[in-house]
Amino acid sequence: MPPIGMSTDDWRTNRADQVRHMLLPLKGQRGIVCEPSKKKVRSGTALVAHDGVRDEYDYRACRFRSRKARIEGNYFEIWVPDPTWRRMYLKRAYLTLLLRNDTRRSADELLCIHCDPDDASEGPTRHYKRGPHLHVRMAQAPLPRCHFALCLTSMDNVVTSAASLTAAFGEAALMISHEVLERF
Repeated sequence: MPPIGMSTDDWRTNRADQVRHMLLPLKGQRGIVCEPSKKKVRSGTALVAHDGVRDEYDYRACRFRSRKARIEGNYFEIWVPDPTWRRMYLKRAYLTLLLRNDTRRSADELLCIHCDPDDASEGPTRHYKRGPHLHVRMAQAPLPRCHFALCLTSMDNVVTSAASLTAAFGEAALMISHEVLERF
């Protein structure tokens, strides 16, 4: 399967807006900032979403408040350029929801939807991990480590382009908005 990629110009010009739009069901009309991290990651770049205040060097620490006060989100993508810097290729995309615990001044992971399009795992797990899949973090072991594919019957179509993967993540964000945020 060819990697998910786009021209570097398209990535620089449009990708942040595509991600902001994709996350609207979780945030509402209040703004999400989406921009490249200043720190290089695995010879690539992390594109991160946040509320305007971010950790310049830890893309996993960048957060945005959802439309529910107790729920925060973390979204990042890791993109790697080809040797000529003409194209960027997606290595991974992660959307994590966290439940704020103000007493402990921390946040616990509720769930994570992510993908690893070029995963090289053996067996059926590789198929599940290539496209968007769900991890239920606040569950009894072994469930937090299980991969629940969200697009199992359309996986080959979902992982063909950044646009189709973004559409699948957008549908997942809408589902989370209805099924998770509405219950908090």
